[in-house]
Amino acid sequence: MWDTADAAFTETLAAARAYYAQHGTLAAPRHATALDRAVGRWLTNIRGPGGLGKDDARAERRAAALAAIDEA
Repeated sequence: MWDTADAAFTETLAAARAYYAQHGTLAAPRHATALDRAVGRWLTNIRGPGGLGKDDARAERRAAALAAIDEA
């Protein structure tokens, strides 16, 4: 089943990859953008409590996707 939250995560993850490709890190300032997405704010939000979602399996998949970009 297609989920809008997963679709939005995937789209912003692509922007995070673009940011990483340009800067070599996902330690982005809050105002950072990539591919017309607010990557810095998004990274701040998902790193907070419950930011990767309430479903444990979904949160694990999302954490792994982020770690695949930048393990730091």
